[in-house]
Amino acid sequence: MATGISIVICCYNSASRIEETLRHLSLQKTEASLSWEIIVVDNASTDNTTQVTLDYWKSLSSSIKLFTINEPQPGLTYARNAGIKSSSYDVIVFCDDDNWLNESYIQTAFIKMTSHLDSGIIGGWCEGKYEIPMKPWLKPMKSALAIGQPVHKGALSKWKDTVNGAGMVLNKNAYEKLNSLGFKSQLQDRKSNALTAGGDSELCWAMFFMGYEVYFFEELFFIHFMPKKRLTTKYFFKLTLDHVTHLIVLRMYPIVFSEPNQAFFKFLVSFSVRKIGETIYIFPRMIIGKSRFRSLIQFLQSIKMLFVIWVRYSEFKVTYQEIRNFKNRCQQCDNL
Repeated sequence: MATGISIVICCYNSASRIEETLRHLSLQKTEASLSWEIIVVDNASTDNTTQVTLDYWKSLSSSIKLFTINEPQPGLTYARNAGIKSSSYDVIVFCDDDNWLNESYIQTAFIKMTSHLDSGIIGGWCEGKYEIPMKPWLKPMKSALAIGQPVHKGALSKWKDTVNGAGMVLNKNAYEKLNSLGFKSQLQDRKSNALTAGGDSELCWAMFFMGYEVYFFEELFFIHFMPKKRLTTKYFFKLTLDHVTHLIVLRMYPIVFSEPNQAFFKFLVSFSVRKIGETIYIFPRMIIGKSRFRSLIQFLQSIKMLFVIWVRYSEFKVTYQEIRNFKNRCQQCDNL
């Protein structure tokens, strides 16, 4: 595996927005000794994403190698895995098709990863570039759009913070070790027009299981473009309510880590009691609080979680056991 950086851009019908993302990549300032490449993964697009990508990159006359691959199975997780498998270098950067990386992002990512040998993942942060002004009642919810930064800086506290998949810097050696231990994502992540998510946080949790650190650095900054279709009240309702499954699954990871012998039913009861308490706490804020829309979303999300986790009891029980099995394999590997 060669030393350098592979940029993985996963696309689904990205023809209308990929050019600005590529333009910012063409403006990267890197040392001559740093080798890097760009891999554009066409994930079952129905538009001309691939052709637009190739034509536009050629027009920029960049010396950086760019190539496209196809991943027919819909889903961000599948697309990212395909990009990683096709990569040539030992550091991976996930750049979404609406991320405009600042000019020092690639060089900084390489320096940070190679100077923190205990890191499995490094993350950056972003500000939003909005096609239309965001409505006042939606502004408290902008973190749901992966805008902003973690509370903690440097090495993140285990089970308190993760970094977003957009702009994520991945240690490829750690990722391959993850796969060698039989890690299997329990989450679909984004798929076509479905707003499911959580694969990035799950990857952070899995790295914690293996003993790697997850870092956040302010120097890694980019702009996240937000089209008007993602700035509607309807979109926020769908976004937050589609997140229910991944929020349940992600809660399992820290429990399995701290209490590996806890039975699923005990987890289920504890989770339900906590959500009932949150629902009772949120209810009055939904009526008289300052951020009533945010409270309404949180209230509906908690209600849906309580419904989903009991209705899909058997499915979540299997997921819980899979996470425990992976934790056990990590422990066995440490003992070798």
